[in-house]
Amino acid sequence: MTVTDTGAHLEMPCAHGDIDGALAQNPFSVGGTFGREIGPAVDDHPALYTGKVVGATMTLDIRLTDTNNSVGSFTLTRGTARRMAQCV
Repeated sequence: MTVTDTGAHLEMPCAHGDIDGALAQNPFSVGGTFGREIGPAVDDHPALYTGKVVGATMTLDIRLTDTNNSVGSFTLTRGTARRMAQCV
């Protein structure tokens, strides 16, 4: 996840997401989009990103707001990089 003053972008195997607002509150709840990459197509949905930061650890939950389906819950640690398999 790359965080800026105005939002964030995250990359996952076969998916990506954009958070459309600053993560200024803790806990946070910010809208954005989430897309699954299915072959050459992208299945984008509006999404709600919620979570909190404790020390260097962020817990992140992603829910698609148009279907109310949960993408999942994730734990991220600042300063660490993960090697992810690419979607084929």
